[in-house]
Amino acid sequence: MLQKKLREILAGKTFAMGRVFGKAASANTYTALVLLFGIGGGLLLALQYVAAAILCILLSGFFDAIDGAVAKANKKSSVFGGIFDSVTDKITETAFYAGFFFGYPGLQTASFLAAISFLLSSYTFKRILKEGKTPPGFVLLERKERIFIIIAAIALAEFYTVASYYLLLLIAAWSFYSVLQMLCAAKKIF
Repeated sequence: MLQKKLREILAGKTFAMGRVFGKAASANTYTALVLLFGIGGGLLLALQYVAAAILCILLSGFFDAIDGAVAKANKKSSVFGGIFDSVTDKITETAFYAGFFFGYPGLQTASFLAAISFLLSSYTFKRILKEGKTPPGFVLLERKERIFIIIAAIALAEFYTVASYYLLLLIAAWSFYSVLQMLCAAKKIF
């Protein structure tokens, strides 16, 4: 939802950034940095180093935006790169939920539900695409939007755990709603 609007606004700028960053490293190198900072952010969250966890997650998000831009700007998109990027996204986001789960006992249920729901949503979307169809409707929360909510939940976790709990439940509910929406659409399509 927000991601599409942001993509339209930043299209030229990300292409230019892709050319600049593409001179320093390949798209897959930036994807590896997404993985490194994402897992690091999850570990730091589990250890309750909130500021460091947020910094790592922001760096992971930055490099996530850069890797695709580098591939497009240098015309070096590959099937492997797309798969590596997709798997990296799932690993890093799961690491964030694991950080909540292991670092904040009061958030275990909400982080577990958020992780399961986001993975189901992602799988359902990819499975419909595999059948050659684009899921109709819209997904309520895309990755970038979930990351903003995750960062807010991290910032609040130390002082207002209840708010973090509800933010994680919000991710779970919206992701699960997206699954139901896509299943209903798939029933009509197939």
